[in-house]
Amino acid sequence: MIDSTPESPAIGSRVLTIPHILLKVIRLFEQPDIDFDSLADTIRQDPVITARIIKLANSVYFRQWSEVTQLKQLLVVLGLDTVRQITLLSATEQIFSQVEPQLSRPVAIMWYRSLFCAQLSAELADLIGHTPKEEAYLTGLLHRLGQLSLLCGHPQQYQEQIDITHPLEQVETLERHLFQTTSTAWVSQEMRQWPLHSFMCDAVAFQTLPVEQLTDATPLVRLQALGRLLCDTTEDNLGVARAANLLFGLNADVVQQLRQRVKEKTDAMVHSLTGVETGDGADGAECFISSHDHFQQLLRQQVQQHSVTNVLNSGTAPENKSAAFTRLRRDLHLLFGLDHLCLLKAEGDHLQGYDDRGCNPQLASITLPLDNSTSLAVQTFHHGETLSSLGLSHQSWSVADHQLHHLMDAKALCFIPLPHRSQPAFIAVVRITQAQWQDLQSRKSFLATAAQSAGESLLQIQSHTQQAQQQRQMEEEERHLQLRSAAHEINNPLSIINNYLFMLSQKLDDDPDATAQMTIIQEEMARVGTLVSGLKHLMAPEQTPETSDVVDVTELIEKLHVLLTQSMYKPRQQTLHLELDRSLPPVQCCDSSLKQILVNLLKNAAEALPPEGEVWLTTRDNLHKNGQHFFEIDLRDNGPGLPDEVFSQLFQPVASSKQGHSGLGLSIVKKLVDHLKGEISCSTSASGTRFQLLIPRALPERSEQSHA
Repeated sequence: MIDSTPESPAIGSRVLTIPHILLKVIRLFEQPDIDFDSLADTIRQDPVITARIIKLANSVYFRQWSEVTQLKQLLVVLGLDTVRQITLLSATEQIFSQVEPQLSRPVAIMWYRSLFCAQLSAELADLIGHTPKEEAYLTGLLHRLGQLSLLCGHPQQYQEQIDITHPLEQVETLERHLFQTTSTAWVSQEMRQWPLHSFMCDAVAFQTLPVEQLTDATPLVRLQALGRLLCDTTEDNLGVARAANLLFGLNADVVQQLRQRVKEKTDAMVHSLTGVETGDGADGAECFISSHDHFQQLLRQQVQQHSVTNVLNSGTAPENKSAAFTRLRRDLHLLFGLDHLCLLKAEGDHLQGYDDRGCNPQLASITLPLDNSTSLAVQTFHHGETLSSLGLSHQSWSVADHQLHHLMDAKALCFIPLPHRSQPAFIAVVRITQAQWQDLQSRKSFLATAAQSAGESLLQIQSHTQQAQQQRQMEEEERHLQLRSAAHEINNPLSIINNYLFMLSQKLDDDPDATAQMTIIQEEMARVGTLVSGLKHLMAPEQTPETSDVVDVTELIEKLHVLLTQSMYKPRQQTLHLELDRSLPPVQCCDSSLKQILVNLLKNAAEALPPEGEVWLTTRDNLHKNGQHFFEIDLRDNGPGLPDEVFSQLFQPVASSKQGHSGLGLSIVKKLVDHLKGEISCSTSASGTRFQLLIPRALPERSEQSHA
């Protein structure tokens, strides 16, 4: 007898199945018009693939509802790419496991019993009106999964001492003696971790109890108990008849007719898969045994067409690092049942904690030098082998090892190198149990292949990201070149216009009003020239050379008032009011930037207002905020306010709804204000919109002394 409770493979991990279903599902995915209905009809014939799908769909990676037990819904939750990957991984695992030939018979028998029980449970559910019928089917399909797991985990002991053709309650007596547990207890415990809130786990856990103890149980528990009895019994049996009457009030004839009908239906399904006739009295499992080698060879050929790398990277390629790391977590969960992962990234001479999900900022502070650190992570990097803290005393751990265990809330960790060529690019740090570590040790070659694929995938994403950044930089440089070229071409006609304006001003020398207006035009043309010269910096105004002028803000606003009132507000029957703080002294500021800010804001206000609308421009000196000294320019109007969709993207470059407008006005305002090291805010309501500008109150040296 084994001295300790056995560590068996987790459900859906290293648990073998018949090759027929795997092959059929893989071939379904080769069809261009595959749909979830046909996929569900095929997958629901196999307990191992179904268990993997239920477990993953109800995990933290995909869980969307409180509970999912409808197989088609599960497939929709996961998506075709993930289901394809689960199938290919199951097939790949089947090949990598190098199954001993003597296991094919018990695996086939268990598979047939599971399918038979699933059909029986579904028919019984239909007969008594229990819903959902699919839940009963899945419970029956999974009822022997623990037995299958114990067989695959301990093939020699199980086959030598247990006859799997015996009824399950007899098998459990031997299992308890051999393993100190039963397959039913083990599988129900595993199912409770998925998690499911239905009574599926209870139905599996209590399926071998005496029927007298189940009379007050839920319908699903009673259904599974009767279905399992019918599955294990090959002929009329008084115990089955008594159970049917006690649990549901069904007579023996009805139950036996149902059993025969389901047997014929199951055998027909077996024939459709194998092409082998069951024959009178032949157990359908024999069909799978006789055709096993043929289908295993076909499956091997199919898997050879999909290298492990293609299996792991099947489906849509990750678009970015976040998607790649999400896929890595999913793959480790699917392949090895590993959860709770963090990453260390190789960067030059050290390993750097990599918080790819942005939920563990402490991880980003971990830096492990590659030349003088004794941590397990660094040892993994240098040796290129998966290491674990299991079996090591805490005293032998480095400080970094202790910190990683604390961050992962783990008693033990394993460190998996994800190499690119011969050098690890990342180290995956995973919380692990003794059973999981033993499983990894027994599958070193498979783990190495999977880790190699994951490392190359992550490096490929990183390479694509760098290429995309280089491409954006080249495009940015091209735009700047075009802007400089445009600025050069525009300056030519501007020079001619300025020359003619000078000659025209000489002729109007005797008219003071015309001379004043001509001066404003010349100043504005000069400003246009300055703006054109700065076009090459428009995309990145922070790179614009610092220009500092002594600006009389009050005078600048009054000139703009004259210009904009005549050219924009008066023609629209609108009014621009000025409320200026005359005590505001001249300040050190970029004249052209401040003028551009005000022009854009006042122009936007005029265009947004209806006829007879009003705008108030107010200045105020001496504002203190967060230890800084500002002056304020406030613009408010009595318009209808900004729409929500405009307000939510206020300072972003968006497509303008106004004909002839670029949609860049407020975006440029924000960039220019930032360049001035100022602040801008906006509030809006149905009674109007308000912009508040705070500009640093930097006084010229002499002025500072006089205002000290």
